[in-house]
Amino acid sequence: MTTDRAALLARIAENQQAMALAMVRQRLEQLLESRLSAARLHALVVLDALGPQAAGDLARALDVSAATVTGLVDGLVAAGLAERRPDPDDGRARIVHATPAGVQAWRDAVIGPTAIDDEILARLTDEDLELLSRASDVMRRAVTGSTGDD
Repeated sequence: MTTDRAALLARIAENQQAMALAMVRQRLEQLLESRLSAARLHALVVLDALGPQAAGDLARALDVSAATVTGLVDGLVAAGLAERRPDPDDGRARIVHATPAGVQAWRDAVIGPTAIDDEILARLTDEDLELLSRASDVMRRAVTGSTGDD
């Protein structure tokens, strides 16, 4: 069976877009169900991605005032999602850290539990899973540039 490459690429792109839309819808539903406000979510993502921050640095990263970040951090600390620790370089200053619960909270809200993926995968036959496994290996190598040996 010979299929023209342009047609294959178009089919892959169409499937990718349909899957991306379905996954984004699921993730948005999770975000709407999350108890994290957009500001708290943003702060936790910044703390996880950039590491612990002084309040002023966090305020700049979030593009909010110092007063706003103080209230935001107070709420995160009260919820057990962040903590203030002494700055090792300046005993008077405090550094804001996301707690493991805070990291998990933002990841659950944005990425979600794998139960959604398990539910989708449960609809596939063993043959389809085998094909999908091989195809995902190929895509991972293409996306990450890995050889599959790492």
